Amino acid sequence: MLKATIRGLQEAQAKNAEMIGALQPKGALGEAVKYAVTDLHRYEVTLMHVGRYKQSARGTYYYSRTGGVGGGAMRASLRMDFTDGGDTARGRTFIDPDAVNPLTKRKPVEYSVYENRRGGEHAFQDRTVRERWPTTQRAALAIIQRGLAGRP
Repeated sequence: MLKATIRGLQEAQAKNAEMIGALQPKGALGEAVKYAVTDLHRYEVTLMHVGRYKQSARGTYYYSRTGGVGGGAMRASLRMDFTDGGDTARGRTFIDPDAVNPLTKRKPVEYSVYENRRGGEHAFQDRTVRERWPTTQRAALAIIQRGLAGRP
């Protein structure tokens, strides 16, 4: 017959519960997602170009390469969203589908797609993923690791 004694079982179970808590949406995992969304949003805004508009003789506004007024409707319509309900922690950045450029009366959600597809310095979404995501990902993983280690 084999007799065994387990020492530290309660401590091990408590540490296990702590680690499981860190991987919940309300724990370190959620903190990491919030950090990532906020960081990516901040970077994405800095990449967006601000257009300038001139007024035509008919009173409508058109995009101008030689100066003008206004601009920034697309940048102002960039939003971030975070959900941490139930067993999900999810974040995203997006162009508000209800935003309207007050000068052109066009929706930034429509022309933002074309701006990003222009590529190069205009590709604010693609560049955010390519240029910023690796750094953001490392920082988010560090938040999770600290949570698993029981450190704030």
